[in-house]
Amino acid sequence: MDLIEGSGAIAIIFIVLAIFIVVQVFYLITASNTLKAVRPEYRKVDPGQVWLGMIPLFHLIWPFIINPKIVASIQADMEARGHGEAGDYGKQLGMIYPGLRFGGYIPVIGSLFTLGYLVVFIIWWVKLNGYKQRLQASHYSQELLDN
Repeated sequence: MDLIEGSGAIAIIFIVLAIFIVVQVFYLITASNTLKAVRPEYRKVDPGQVWLGMIPLFHLIWPFIINPKIVASIQADMEARGHGEAGDYGKQLGMIYPGLRFGGYIPVIGSLFTLGYLVVFIIWWVKLNGYKQRLQASHYSQELLDN
């Protein structure tokens, strides 16, 4: 009986791990494509470097390093295109969600931090995708004007 219960626990762990990996891959695709939408001369980081976020344990620190560079790239390109906006282009969100992830390891109240992490991470991801779409649309309309 213990073997069956242990197998069930292992299966749940693998399912949760697989879900985490799938979500991480889709997020990193969005981050990479957002940087690809930024014109090369305004990129502060290469789009391929977002994939360093797949390295175990390093993925906990990497958002603190790469998110400000993603935001700076977006901001530089948007302003150069004349589409600048008030605000920080999501910089605070990009710094808050990894901090909340660390808070999830605190005993007793960690689940509150984890919930906050999930909410802020989703907001950050949606914001990043919005910038990607705006940059791609701006690039497409510029191509039409050039032709």
